Amino acid sequence: MFSHLPKITFFIWLLLSTVACAEENIALENSRFIIQLTATATEQIQTPNQQQLKLRQWSDSTGLTLRLVSPSNNQRWIITADTENPTRQQALIDVVSKDNAVKYIEADGIMTIMPIQRPIPMRLPPKPI
Repeated sequence: MFSHLPKITFFIWLLLSTVACAEENIALENSRFIIQLTATATEQIQTPNQQQLKLRQWSDSTGLTLRLVSPSNNQRWIITADTENPTRQQALIDVVSKDNAVKYIEADGIMTIMPIQRPIPMRLPPKPI
């Protein structure tokens, strides 16, 4: 009975790993943005309904599906947009930055992993004979 336990454990681990990879691939299709609201807008937009209304307003202007993700608070929002197209991302930045409630918006590059650039190793000078 216990002889199958390692196989069952491995199968469950493999299944969970596959699901996690699939979730990660879905998450990578979205672009993240950080939005800083003005103090006035922070006072006016307090409830989740008001936040969703503001997101829907930007969504309608850009044609993108926007979602508020954690760790967001009343003054600093982290949103995801369902695109990786740079033109559509710039359109979102343009629309949101023109809103009076927004202090600034920037693309969230935290999730982007850049390859490490290592210097080319120097060769030692030839030894005299």
